[in-house]
Formats: sequence, structure tokens, C-alpha cells
Amino acid sequence: MHRNEVVLAGRLSMEPAHRELPSGALLTQWRLAVRRPGGRSGHQRSDAIECATLDDVVRGMLTGWQLDDLVEVEGALRRRWWRGGSRYEIEVRTARRVEAAVPRGKPRRRRPHADDGTAAETGQADHEDAVADAGATEQAASGGEASSGASGHEAKPGSLPAGSSDGQAVGPPATSSRGHRDEAVVAEPPAG
Repeated sequence: MHRNEVVLAGRLSMEPAHRELPSGALLTQWRLAVRRPGGRSGHQRSDAIECATLDDVVRGMLTGWQLDDLVEVEGALRRRWWRGGSRYEIEVRTARRVEAAVPRGKPRRRRPHADDGTAAETGQADHEDAVADAGATEQAASGGEASSGASGHEAKPGSLPAGSSDGQAVGPPATSSRGHRDEAVVAEPPAG
């Protein structure tokens, strides 16, 4: 039996963008930053995953989404061929916003999540780390070209240096005021 089903939950790192194809169909694309389960090293890593739809019903589900919203999508993994090569993306059949983004500057209270034990214990991990990590992964995947703010986040201390493709942290893990190790990625700012 063959099966191709994907369910993702992550932070919106690129707002939905619409593009008309030569066929006249309207393609809507967006990107999610999805955290990986914690590894042995204690560093949190994320993947930037492209999502797309041609479906008007799904496009309507995206209405009102903003950067950093926590969203869930269901669909299938597809390989798309373009003139310049190919890439993988999720062809979305259904989508929903799980949690709206918290405006910058306001503290956010985290609820315990089964896959995020350290953040639930310490309250120190932040979704921006997942978005920053995914942005570095995107940059490395695009040959080192910056995405000119497509994710809406600028490089900051704590983000990965340009060209870091495996998401490994450069610096030591952060420690909270309670002495717990933070799962956030900590790195030195890029040189020059």
C-alpha cells in the first residue's frame, strides 16, 4: 500500500504569497518553521518547510495569518520541477491557525507541550529561535543568499551564522536563572 500523508505544526515564517501561473491557476505559497525533537546535544533545531496550494478553499483558510502564528497543515509531500531544478514542498489539503502570534514586547506564557519538555519546565525557550534557525537553514539551502527579510526577522545574537546548514549551535547552551539548560540555539554573531 502506498501512502503520502503529512501533518505539520510550526510557526509561519513567510506570509502566504499568491502568484498566477501561466495556466491561469492561482498558486499560494508560504513557509513554516518546524522544530525538530530535541537531540542528544541539547540544542534546538528547526526545518524551514515550504507549503503550497492551488485550492481556493484552502486559500480561504489562510486569511488573517501573520508571521509567527502557530499553524497546522495537512497534505502530501510533492516534488516540483522548475526550469532551474526541483524542490520538495507540502501540497496542503487543509490548514488552520492554532495560536495567533504574540505582539513583540509582550511576554508570552508557555503551556506545557509533549514535545517541548524543557521549555515547559523553564519557560525560557522562545519560538523566535525556531524561526531564526529555520531562516539560517533556508539561507544555506539557497546557496547562502539572504532572503532580504522574507521571514520578517533580522539576524540577532542567538541566531545561526550565515552558511551554517546543519543547525548546530556555535556557542554553549543557554542557562536560565533557575539553572536549567535552555533548548534554544545559541551562537556567536556572524563575523563581518
